[in-house]
Amino acid sequence: MGRNMVVNGIARTEEIRLEILPVPETGRPATFQGGVGSFRFQSKLEKTSLRAGDGTTLILTLEGDGQPQASGTPVWSPPAGVETYPPQDEWSRSWKNGVLWTKLVRKIVLVPRQAGTVALDSVRFSWWDPNAKKFQSVANALPALVVTPPAEVQEDTSRRNGHSGLMLTGWDRFWIGFGKVSAVLWALVLLGNPGLATGGMDPGPTLA
Repeated sequence: MGRNMVVNGIARTEEIRLEILPVPETGRPATFQGGVGSFRFQSKLEKTSLRAGDGTTLILTLEGDGQPQASGTPVWSPPAGVETYPPQDEWSRSWKNGVLWTKLVRKIVLVPRQAGTVALDSVRFSWWDPNAKKFQSVANALPALVVTPPAEVQEDTSRRNGHSGLMLTGWDRFWIGFGKVSAVLWALVLLGNPGLATGGMDPGPTLA
């Protein structure tokens, strides 16, 4: 019987030469942060109507085959009077048609401090598209925030105006007005005929 022999060896493939092309300087957008590849970008607000001091969430979704981790993040600046919390990032990866696809979901909590209509700047992202051989840019417009006063301010305003926060219907106002008019009429009748106040009975002699 023959013996099995283990032979150590090294196998090499032919060398593959890669040509690394620089990203052009000409026409480079100010919002470009190094992204190269194919990208898709979306942005939305969780809600646009809220009270001062309450929060809403700005959700930014960036995905593509160009390694978003090294491509920068969407550019956005909060307006004055709106407090922002540090962003929370969620990364995920999947294969699409043999290509590694990376997705970033960034959430930013916004808290307006004053009532009014607050205009928000658009969210922008730029990258170099090697297939089209040009820079691509996306600017997503955001709707304005409609901010109402805090609940305690609305309650104080209602008290100063002489009414509670309850809403009266038309019938409620009618019966309230009818009751006031009836009370005035009865007062006039009693003044003209004091006997009605005692049910038509003689009140008797008055003690000195």
